Amino acid sequence: EFTYVLFNSSGEVMSAVLGGHVDVGIFNTTECIGQVEAGEVIPIVAFAAKRLGGVFADVPTFGELGYPEIQVTEVRAIAGPPDMPAEAVKFYEELLLKVTETEEWKRDYIQRNLLVDTYMNAADTQAYFEDMIDLNIRTFREVGYIK
Repeated sequence: EFTYVLFNSSGEVMSAVLGGHVDVGIFNTTECIGQVEAGEVIPIVAFAAKRLGGVFADVPTFGELGYPEIQVTEVRAIAGPPDMPAEAVKFYEELLLKVTETEEWKRDYIQRNLLVDTYMNAADTQAYFEDMIDLNIRTFREVGYIK
């Protein structure tokens, strides 16, 4: 049993955790890595499919703890208007795929931020978000936050 507390930003969540106002917080790696490195917070479990690296290397995943259905990938998505022409979508898909294949992207963004290097085109991204929405709705129903 737990009480879910809403905050407007990850900075507010971190302040509440550090101030002892809440017991735990949920963060992306980039939002808490400084506090983890400084020993101010202790990572308990990762939502990732596989263990992360760096300071998170010893942190188990939910799957390892017996909850394989709990997986969330830290997603950065680029969005356009609903009526964006198919040619424009294709242009950006191809451009972004090229960017994700560069060493600079892998070293300076993925590795530095301990992210999982996964490229998704527009259709795959849409399907991913729909799956995440469904999972969140089911989870919140199970714990009684929505009916």
